[in-house]
Order: sequence, then C-alpha cells, then structure tokens
Amino acid sequence: MQTGQAPVERGMLHSPIALLEPDKKRKQIACDQAAAAVQREEARKRRHLELDAEAAAAKQARAHKTCRVCPARVHGGGKSWHACPCKMMVICPTCKASLVAVGVIAGHLGVCSTGDAEEGA
Repeated sequence: MQTGQAPVERGMLHSPIALLEPDKKRKQIACDQAAAAVQREEARKRRHLELDAEAAAAKQARAHKTCRVCPARVHGGGKSWHACPCKMMVICPTCKASLVAVGVIAGHLGVCSTGDAEEGA
C-alpha cells in the first residue's frame, strides 16, 4: 500500500493512483531543494575557510613588513628602509641609525639564512 499527500479540489472524486504522481513530484522537488541547500552550505563553509586562510596570510605578510625596532611603522616601499634579502627583517628610516637597530640587525644576522643584510627593499 502506498501513501502520499497531494492537493485536491473539494467536491470532486479523485483516483488514488492519480494522486500518487503529484506527491512523487513534490517529494522529488523537496529532496532536490534540500540537496541544493546542503551544497550551498558546504560552498559557504569552504569560502569562509579560504577567506580565513587569506586573512592569515595577509596578517603574516604585514608582520614581515613591520619595523623590528618600532612596530608602529609598516614598510610600504622605498629605498630608505633597511631590509634583509630574506625579507624577514625590515627597519624603518627613523630607527635605522639608532643603537637598538644595530643590535636587532646583529641578532638577525646570527640566525639569517642569507647571512648578509643590505640596504633597500
């Protein structure tokens, strides 16, 4: 015995077999809509993960461009900054001549993979 639901007109006689087909169509549409909703939710989650990864990469890139002496300035270009070729250490023009900067450069050269710092970016 099959069961189902179908909208019918009142006051008319309907065949039970004829009412099963609209119910199947309605159920198929509902199933398709549920599957589409699941796919949209998965796509939304993937997009959020991609955005989080991009934000983390941007934050890390900005941290590498921040002055190691005064973290208030970020390198935006220009040759007056002191930068190591490994791109892991930059010092702003204001701090470059200070004694603290000399210590930071010396400390970085001890662990730097390139082994030599140069002027410019």
